[in-house]
Amino acid sequence: MAKKALIIIIIAVVFGLVGAGAGVYFMMNRFDPNKQVVEPEETGFDLKDGSSLALNDVMISLKKTGSKASYLKASFVIVFEDEKALATAEKMTDYYRDAILSVFESKTAEELSDSNKRNEMKEPVLEAIRSLYNNEEDREKIIAVMIPSFIVT
Repeated sequence: MAKKALIIIIIAVVFGLVGAGAGVYFMMNRFDPNKQVVEPEETGFDLKDGSSLALNDVMISLKKTGSKASYLKASFVIVFEDEKALATAEKMTDYYRDAILSVFESKTAEELSDSNKRNEMKEPVLEAIRSLYNNEEDREKIIAVMIPSFIVT
């Protein structure tokens, strides 16, 4: 019986040493900075690298809430991925203006008077402009819309 207990203890010690050695080996290889796989970081598009189209002083008649007519006077800057996309867009400025009008013409002056509305309206304008294109690749070339001036009267 003592022989069996000794053999079991020796086997347990051997398995323990092999397991500990394997653990140390894998831990050292896993945390070795020279052997780690570095995944490339996704870099966001830098707006200064893009090309932009400015639509200045766009006047939009807002939805009436009473007898008084209200207007929005705003400027829009549309940022494109490259010069080629900008060249295409310059031929479509009337379509861009129409898309922008469709976003704002159902809004009232009260809805747009909130100070955060300018920032909130950037995404709907971007989506309206992107919807002018049939090709997803062309849509993705429109990076951002900025609204540098926004006056509700």
